[in-house]
Amino acid sequence: MAVIYTAGAVEGDTITYLSKSQLEWSDFRMKPGISDSLKLSLNLTIVTITKDVGFWFGTITVESVAGIRRDSSYVKPEFMTDQLLKYAQIKYDIAHFYAKECEKEINERK
Repeated sequence: MAVIYTAGAVEGDTITYLSKSQLEWSDFRMKPGISDSLKLSLNLTIVTITKDVGFWFGTITVESVAGIRRDSSYVKPEFMTDQLLKYAQIKYDIAHFYAKECEKEINERK
């Protein structure tokens, strides 16, 4: 699993947890290479957007959400099982939980 931290716009074919919280096999759009040894590659991202900046008091309000880069995530067709999809879903859920924990910590620093 690769977790990429980005700020602002996300490039590529990315969906966020807010727009789609349940993964499907169709979300894995990259074709695996012949030499790829992984059954599944899930390219997760955490997007943090600045919502408000309080210059006078040095405060910031952000929104963080997990996402998946569909164009760089793949699954090998022979391994498409419910168990593997649930495994990917758990990783996606954990990434979103972590994003919300980071958001909470940043926003509470006032």
